[in-house]
Amino acid sequence: MKNTLAYVVAALLTTGAPLAAQDRVSIAGDRVAIYNLAGEVRIEAGGGADVMVAVTRGGRDAHQLEVKQGQEAGWQQMIIRYPADRIVYRKLGRFSHSDLSVREDGTFGLRNLDPALGVERISKNIGGLGGQRVRIAGNGDGLEAHADLTVSVPNGRAVAVHLGVGTVIVTNIQGDLQIDTGSGSVDANGLAGFARIDTGSGSVTLRDSEGDFGLHTGSGTVEVAGVARGVLLAETGSGDVQLHDIDVNEMAIRTGSGSVNVAGVKAPAARINTGSGGIHARQLSTRTFDLNTGSGSVRVELTSDVQAGRIDTGSGGVDVAISRDAGTEFTIDTGSGSIDMDLPDLAVTESRRNYLRGRIGDGNGTLHVSTGSGGVSFRSL
Repeated sequence: MKNTLAYVVAALLTTGAPLAAQDRVSIAGDRVAIYNLAGEVRIEAGGGADVMVAVTRGGRDAHQLEVKQGQEAGWQQMIIRYPADRIVYRKLGRFSHSDLSVREDGTFGLRNLDPALGVERISKNIGGLGGQRVRIAGNGDGLEAHADLTVSVPNGRAVAVHLGVGTVIVTNIQGDLQIDTGSGSVDANGLAGFARIDTGSGSVTLRDSEGDFGLHTGSGTVEVAGVARGVLLAETGSGDVQLHDIDVNEMAIRTGSGSVNVAGVKAPAARINTGSGGIHARQLSTRTFDLNTGSGSVRVELTSDVQAGRIDTGSGGVDVAISRDAGTEFTIDTGSGSIDMDLPDLAVTESRRNYLRGRIGDGNGTLHVSTGSGGVSFRSL
């Protein structure tokens, strides 16, 4: 019976025949890429030697979906193929739609990055695969079909999951993970190793994880809590970033439009940049930092000594609370705004309208503060 079932599954994968209502597909190899245009995807830890995918089809035309396997650039592929250029996915909601470019073989989205490239992949710009336009809509005419996937991943595998529209939930993965969605939220918990998460539109959440992480959303919030080790990059085109209980080697946060809120963060080097939005950091422990906003206020509590720091806002006030043990030389320049210093160990070497230069404590570090429009205040923690 076991051999017969294996033969049937192998025949389906070879011929691209329609899937049954539910199927389990085994994918061998160290690098696995999965493509599905619509549905919900759960990625979880699994035993055994291979990546296993449980496929559950849904929708009036679900019987038309096909599964295919192939290989490209060293990645073993499993592709859910939709034989139409207009797909109806009811969970997307009425009057909502998303357009993607899909190649003839059913692959789409960002290119999979070679794990040998290492941590630089979290910030690397990735090109798309190209192809013909496919529209996924919440109502109307078209192929009404989707596939929900449960992906079980053995420890140490490199897995890339591509989803056109839908949600992704990830739990307890140890290895190398790349997630690419056109539209939909991604929720990840208990990761160890490497993960790059990209969504065109949707929120990204990462909790209780260790390793190197790159989190990217075109439109949506990013929330990170309980993350340690490695490098953390969080980037939004439009949306807020919230960080809690972080202890990493390096941190970089960027938003085109959106505020950044930090609480309880340790990082020897930290960069926070917003095009438009405030930066509010409580209990930030970092010796080298760059906090920059085009428009917005900056409020920060610096709990460690300063080696090299810069705070810059085009328009907005700056409020700094600094550790009593910190020592640094400082310059403060406000295009238009007051300067208020309330520090016990302060020596001023130059003072003029909207400009102040001096030393705090031993003066071994450097700190530059600049505002185009707004006041600056310093106080002790």
